[in-house]
Amino acid sequence: MRVLLDTNILIFREDDHEIPDTVQGLMSALGRLKADVLVHPASKVDINKDGMETRRRKMLSKLGAYQNLEKSPDPRGDSKFLMKLYGVETIDRVKPDDLIIYSIYRNAADFLITEDMGIHKKANRLGVSDRILTVTEFLVFVQGLLPSEKIVKPPAIMEEAAHNLDLEDPIFAQLREDYPEFNDWFVKISREGRKCWISRTEDGNLGALLIWKIEDDIVDSRIALPKKRRLKMCTFKVIQKGQKIGELFIRMSIDYACQNGIEEIFLTHFIRDPNDSLSQLLLEFGFAVEGKNSRGEDVFVKRLLTDPSARSSLSPWEIDSRYFPSFYDGAKVAKFIVPIRPEYHDRLFMSQERRQTFLEEYSGKFIVEGNTIKKAYLSNSRTKGIGKGDIVLFYRSRDVSMVTDLGIVESAHRFEQNHAGDILGMVAKRTVYSYAEIAEISKKQTLVLIFRNHFHLPHPIPLMVLIDSGVVKGAPQTIMKITGDGYDEIRRRGGIDERYTVH
Repeated sequence: MRVLLDTNILIFREDDHEIPDTVQGLMSALGRLKADVLVHPASKVDINKDGMETRRRKMLSKLGAYQNLEKSPDPRGDSKFLMKLYGVETIDRVKPDDLIIYSIYRNAADFLITEDMGIHKKANRLGVSDRILTVTEFLVFVQGLLPSEKIVKPPAIMEEAAHNLDLEDPIFAQLREDYPEFNDWFVKISREGRKCWISRTEDGNLGALLIWKIEDDIVDSRIALPKKRRLKMCTFKVIQKGQKIGELFIRMSIDYACQNGIEEIFLTHFIRDPNDSLSQLLLEFGFAVEGKNSRGEDVFVKRLLTDPSARSSLSPWEIDSRYFPSFYDGAKVAKFIVPIRPEYHDRLFMSQERRQTFLEEYSGKFIVEGNTIKKAYLSNSRTKGIGKGDIVLFYRSRDVSMVTDLGIVESAHRFEQNHAGDILGMVAKRTVYSYAEIAEISKKQTLVLIFRNHFHLPHPIPLMVLIDSGVVKGAPQTIMKITGDGYDEIRRRGGIDERYTVH
């Protein structure tokens, strides 16, 4: 992105007065966007008109800090432009402001940022008002382009700058063996201010690490992937086994990609063992091997949006699993509301911003079932007809009384009485229930749902809204099937992004 700053913005930015908050925000946004910030040669002409010699000299000296718009276009031979602006076809002298406007008119830069209302009036006449913006207008426009980093994560996962990590930490040993240039690469990303997600073991060493970045390049592969904005998982390493941190990192990466309008995630990985745990995890949640790169690494790619040409040939479950978090919600699958008590809800669903955290989490421990994408729900419900691909909408009972989360059933299992051991073997580390609770539940016929948590509803739906809109007649006491129209009402009111649904 090439952004031209008008003279008045430069004066705000570079004179001796306190910089307005909006201009500070502008410069921060331009830096985060890695935009080329340009000044027009005509700005020097404007500044030279300043009658205060000391200020004029200071401002002119500071212009050198900005990239000059080279070979700026000259409007004096453009009769169409001149007619629109002046009502004549030829002119000898053009005002400095109009030279700057003409640079946008001729696409020498993407945007001009100015607080000069006279320029904005001329922009309207010239039909370029969508690219000549005030500071506030520009900040609103780029809001969706700036990386959003509001990822909900457990306290044991911290966001850290790469430069604060110890390169001698044991977690990096294998990486140095696989990548001889690793140390040089790490110095490079540290200087770039690259961020990462980490957890630490009790001895203070790194227990898990994910370094990521947003790229807009061709991906080296057997068949090169075309230039596209993607999230790259650069370093994905987990030493703390049994905590489902790998699943958590995938969930966080998907959330980050969805928040920032990114449709693909990828990483490269050497598979040295047929039982390689990382590759198995990636394949389980919809990553596909697209080939090998020039180094011999497998290239794993995860597409978050379904390919329209493939929709008709895929079953609902194939859509759900291959394109997670996208999912099929058409007439081929049933929809159910599932009640869950608050104390279990807080442990199972951790994507909600206002979740009640537990004291143990602040000592570096994980709520393992909360880290998972694939979760388990146990019930004595006698509901029938629920199965693979069906939609389950979780209703948090007792306190807030809202539908909060959406999941897709991977499998449903019915156990006769007193099969606690079999149930535990199926749901271990994916359920909120202790063995004692499972033993108590299993005294009766037990329904076990294995499901994937696709979305926390952006706008959880209160019980009274569900009743008023005809979705339910009263508070759900057990698993209950709802109509397609009832589900559509929840989807609409809950704010589920339609890009991720297939009807």
